[in-house]
Amino acid sequence: MKPTLLLAASAAVSVGCLMWISGAVPALGLIPRISLISAGAYFTAGAGRDGLAKPLAAGTLGIVLTAVALSALTALGGGLTATVLIVACLAFTIILCSGVPPFAHVPSAFMAASAYVGAGGSWSLSIVFIIVSWGVGLILAWIIDRMSRSLIELTGVSSG
Repeated sequence: MKPTLLLAASAAVSVGCLMWISGAVPALGLIPRISLISAGAYFTAGAGRDGLAKPLAAGTLGIVLTAVALSALTALGGGLTATVLIVACLAFTIILCSGVPPFAHVPSAFMAASAYVGAGGSWSLSIVFIIVSWGVGLILAWIIDRMSRSLIELTGVSSG
C-alpha cells in the first residue's frame, strides 16, 4: 500500500465519523464544512503540534475579526463602498496581526474568515458553533494524520 492510500483511508473513516456525528447529534451545532476547511489549515500549517496551534489561534482571530467587520458593515448600512472598505481593513488587520507569533499563520486566518462568512455567522450563538467547528476540524485532521502515520508504520510502507 502506498502512503497516500493509507492517508486517504484514514481521511475517509475520520470524515465519515464527523459527518455521522454531525447528523446524528444536531444539538452539537457542528458545521462539517468548517471542520473540513480547518482540517486543510492543519496540513497547510505543517501538521503535528504546529498544525494544531497555529490554525487554532489564527483561525479564531480570523473568525472574531470577521464578526467585528460584519458588525461594522451592518452599522454603516452596507453597500459596495462600505463593503470594500471594511473588507480591505479586515485583510489589513489580519496581516498586521500576523506579526504576533500565535496569529502568524495567515492562511488559517483567511480560511476561517471565509468559513465564518459562508456559514452566515453572527454574534449570536453561531459564533461559538463556528469556532467549535473550526477546532473540531483541527482535531479531525490530527486524528487523520496520526492514524495514517500509525498505519504506515504498522504496514512498513515506505514513501519511496
